[in-house]
Amino acid sequence: MDIARQNALYSEEEQWHDDFRAFTILHRLGLYVKATIEGHGDNLPYKKGRPYLDYACRSTCQNEFFPYQSSRGREPDIIEFLLEHGADPNEKFEGGSTWQKALSDIDIADVQCGPIYWAAFVKLLVQHGADLREPVTIMRYDSSGARYRRKIPFKGRASGAIRFLVTEADEPLTNEERTHILDLAREIEELKKLTSKVKTNWLAHLRSKEKRQWLKSKKEVHRRKFRKTKDLIGV
Repeated sequence: MDIARQNALYSEEEQWHDDFRAFTILHRLGLYVKATIEGHGDNLPYKKGRPYLDYACRSTCQNEFFPYQSSRGREPDIIEFLLEHGADPNEKFEGGSTWQKALSDIDIADVQCGPIYWAAFVKLLVQHGADLREPVTIMRYDSSGARYRRKIPFKGRASGAIRFLVTEADEPLTNEERTHILDLAREIEELKKLTSKVKTNWLAHLRSKEKRQWLKSKKEVHRRKFRKTKDLIGV
């Protein structure tokens, strides 16, 4: 490794604030990750710099020292575990959220996992609050071979994120794969509608409860005034 590359690596590590837990997440040591978090308060501790979830979501470990890692990719068990223990898919780092960065470097036609896996991966992040209002920037090549950036807006729709995976595939998908992925998109939309409905009903119930408490407090004020008046006039 040359000196310039070494300096860049050390600078990156300092900015990321890598620690041993990040190392174990990056190398998919799921049992160790779960044991250390469950044994210390059951909540994912805060980390400066690069979020723990980002290590799990993005395949950045392939290099000359750990070439085996490229064949392992992302493991949904670790991702789901981190999300359930407080990881935030919208946490910002280096100009974007973990959610945006994960989508930006997804290859739906990945030969190891397959497109159906990627759709399930997106569904998992959406279910745990990924912000669909955030556009995703992807790199593409024009006819001359030059690279350019393209922004994909989802406009708050989970199905848009899934359809992005279908339309941006580097290789053609089979009809069965397309159907399965779009079914997932519809499932997520229904989940989102249900969540919204539950939230609306809960807010209505809360307002109703607050109104009852307000009326009760007003009634109590009037009762106290009545008692005070009775005491003053000696009734």
